[in-house]
Amino acid sequence: MRDRRIKGMSVAMMALLVTISVAAQTGPKTKTETRVDTRPIPFRTTYEVSRTLSAGRLRTQTPGKPGEVIDTYTVIFKDGKPVGKTLVSSQRVEPEDEVVLIGKSGVETSRHKFYRGRVLTMNASAYDDDSGNRTATGRPAVYGVVAVDPSYIRLGTMLYVEGYGLAIAADKGSAIKGNRIDLCYPSRASALQFGRHMIKVHVLSDK
Repeated sequence: MRDRRIKGMSVAMMALLVTISVAAQTGPKTKTETRVDTRPIPFRTTYEVSRTLSAGRLRTQTPGKPGEVIDTYTVIFKDGKPVGKTLVSSQRVEPEDEVVLIGKSGVETSRHKFYRGRVLTMNASAYDDDSGNRTATGRPAVYGVVAVDPSYIRLGTMLYVEGYGLAIAADKGSAIKGNRIDLCYPSRASALQFGRHMIKVHVLSDK
């Protein structure tokens, strides 16, 4: 009788061990991996006034170089699915600014360095004002003063107009709507010579 019990218990224990072994083999599989995520940092474009360039001209002095943030993670997977992530290290490489030289001619300004806000392609016309009339902002209408739609470009904004020079958005007009700009020239002859065509306008920022 005792031998039968021992044999019976042995069979039961063996069945239990087999069950545990199968469960262990079919349970969730866990592994870890190292992953690297890279995020770019865009470079800024700066404008520096140069006395060597003529009005409305610009030249790239230093090309820009984007930076990046490099994050290294340990990722935990169970049954092939990510279930956890731990940041191991983070490295930041700073971007290098693009430097663009611009001709000095145009409106007078004490600043010699600006940052790019945006670059627009605008429908440009020209006018002259020999009468000494004041603009919407109170400035006299002289070379370097331009009229814009205030809902499109805020009055008081500094601009760099290719082929024209440094300018300030200081006036508006009933015919200047949306993507339009009106450039002030010192004489009617020069305004007529400019005519009307599409130009690139660089919106400048102090920071």
